[in-house]
Amino acid sequence: MVKVTELKTNFPQESGDYKVVQLEMDDVQHLRVIARGGHARGLTYLLEEEGNRFGLYAEHENRPYKVGHGRFAKQEEQAGMLTYETIDDLAAQHLEFWNEHIPALRGDGYQVLGMGKVRIYIDDKTATFYGISKSYGIGIDAEQLSLLRNLKPDWKIKQGN
Repeated sequence: MVKVTELKTNFPQESGDYKVVQLEMDDVQHLRVIARGGHARGLTYLLEEEGNRFGLYAEHENRPYKVGHGRFAKQEEQAGMLTYETIDDLAAQHLEFWNEHIPALRGDGYQVLGMGKVRIYIDDKTATFYGISKSYGIGIDAEQLSLLRNLKPDWKIKQGN
């Protein structure tokens, strides 16, 4: 018997260019389209909101912290807490005084599958995925796009350069 994988997405209702984060978390795949902000911010939102995870940040002495809520974990939240580690932002390495920490590509119950951009044409029902994340140095995961094609059979889902 073939396992059917669930795909959760916030596919846009308007034409435009968007950033994309592809993630598998808690046995569910996510394709998050980001209207504002970068890949790291979109991943942070997914991990903290959808996955109820706290980050471990070097500047916070590895105390569990949620960026989206701007708070440390309460004592009662720490039993069985899901977390994500942080890494340096590749896009910020050239900046002399920049010390940006962003979620790692894999962690407690999750793994990033891909990142890049998508160009959506609502009228033509066309979505072209392309590019890479400068913060992470990874591109679009083609396998997950097949799940999106199943979810949106009337759309032309393509992968470009």
